[in-house]
Amino acid sequence: MKIAIAIVLVVLCGNLNAQSLFLYLNNGDINEYPLTEISKITYSPTEMIINQTDESQIINELSDIRKFNYALSTQIINHKKNNDMNLLVYPNPTANQINIKYKLCENSEVKISILDISGRYLNTISDENKITGEHHLTWDFNLENGNYFIHIESKNQTQIEKLIVLN
Repeated sequence: MKIAIAIVLVVLCGNLNAQSLFLYLNNGDINEYPLTEISKITYSPTEMIINQTDESQIINELSDIRKFNYALSTQIINHKKNNDMNLLVYPNPTANQINIKYKLCENSEVKISILDISGRYLNTISDENKITGEHHLTWDFNLENGNYFIHIESKNQTQIEKLIVLN
């Protein structure tokens, strides 16, 4: 069953001024899709389907996607490698505890949330002001088996990492 994700785009972007969707694939490739060329994103249980404004479709296997994020300014698009938060969620898969590591390029309020596979907000893991540099936190949880997303949002960037829970 395909689940429309138009509302999730607003949640994930956190800002309608986002310029591009970036898919970071397990093989190391980074695919960039300008949001102005995307009409809709839908999901099947195994695929992310990007419908483009020219009526073509781009289909990505969810198992091939390591993470995805939205750049919020031209500066981030032009220097995306330098502004990557280097979000790392481990161990993954896990049963009841994860470590979350990330890097900030500037002082910012940082909100970390857990989303279900359809992009619905489940819980806030952390919501704090953080200084420039690397940060680490450990989160103990009780979630059912399944796929989730760790959503991290700072002043200038939002990043997503897939989390697999196996009890």
